Amino acid sequence: MKILLKYILVHILFLLILQDLYGQIKNDDTDHTIILKHIIDTVPENTEVKLQPGSYILSSIIEIKKNNIKIIGEGVAIVLKSKNNHAQPCVGFYAKRKRNIVFKNIKFIGQNSNNESAIWLENCNSIIIDSCIFTNIGFVAVMLSNELKPKLGFGCKNCKVLNCLFENIFIEGQNLGTSIFLFSDADSNAILNNYIKGAGWVGIAIDDASTYSIPPYLSSKNNIIQNNFISEMKGAGILIEGSSNNIIQNNLIMKSRMGLLLNNTQHYNPSNNNNIKNNVLIDNLWSGITIIGCSYNKFENNWCINNKNHGISIQSTASYPDTIIFSKNNYLFENQLHENSGYGIFISDSSINYNIFDSNLYRNNKKGEINISNKMN
Repeated sequence: MKILLKYILVHILFLLILQDLYGQIKNDDTDHTIILKHIIDTVPENTEVKLQPGSYILSSIIEIKKNNIKIIGEGVAIVLKSKNNHAQPCVGFYAKRKRNIVFKNIKFIGQNSNNESAIWLENCNSIIIDSCIFTNIGFVAVMLSNELKPKLGFGCKNCKVLNCLFENIFIEGQNLGTSIFLFSDADSNAILNNYIKGAGWVGIAIDDASTYSIPPYLSSKNNIIQNNFISEMKGAGILIEGSSNNIIQNNLIMKSRMGLLLNNTQHYNPSNNNNIKNNVLIDNLWSGITIIGCSYNKFENNWCINNKNHGISIQSTASYPDTIIFSKNNYLFENQLHENSGYGIFISDSSINYNIFDSNLYRNNKKGEINISNKMN
């Protein structure tokens, strides 16, 4: 009984201290980095931190060093204002090798500079980012990454990003900016029910790190990307690069440069055995779905409508001069290909082509239903 009473008194004292810390935060131009860091550093594990409503100015990284922490922010805005101009992000929340952290109902506001990332995670497990808003963040809004050191650790696993809003995630004056990035050995994560709009390079990216020449090149796999709305990307709505065995389903991608891109990499790591189904790709500048040097993927019941190039385009890695990798043994089944400016399906490199087409429906594609070309484009 005495132990229980002591625990209750200590807990009440901690809550009073925490309440006093919150009381020091005001809605003005004060830099709140130190007080926010103090709050995060002093809470014990298994604690729910409820930030008071208001705007909090953050000028450098706050590292979360404990497991089992919930950061809840009803009516809270975190304003990222870096004092530096580094090439890598130096503002936002950061966690490495942590588990069971929750971010919920927090609004992050950036300045579209090249050093911003609202939430950057490395080798973390079971992190949840729920019902947050990210606006005007430069570089990457949410990063799920490996530590990018040879023979070290693993990527982020079993994390969820869901019910979030991303707007204008880009670096001012540059074609860079990704809303959600699953980077190098990201495994079994779920990206669900997010709304992504405006001026970024990629909405959701799944990558093995070879694009950035950062070994080891580890495929990101077994992730599910589902029920996301993505619009007005300058690159691709969804990019899968050097990554395999992912499920991409029930997403709507529109008015972007490319709808969905499955890509090989400059280190010849293909994106194979992905399951792409029930997506709608409409009004994109290039093709609805583009496959470059990737094989054994399944495309089922995707709707590619009114894209300014082809509905689906299948190509080789001809842009890499020393090695050509063909796209082969992909299975395209019951896709709806309507009113695209090119062909319903366009296939280059027909000399080595073992792709399977079954029960796809074509209507009013300006150049025709399907074209198989010997030209590499």
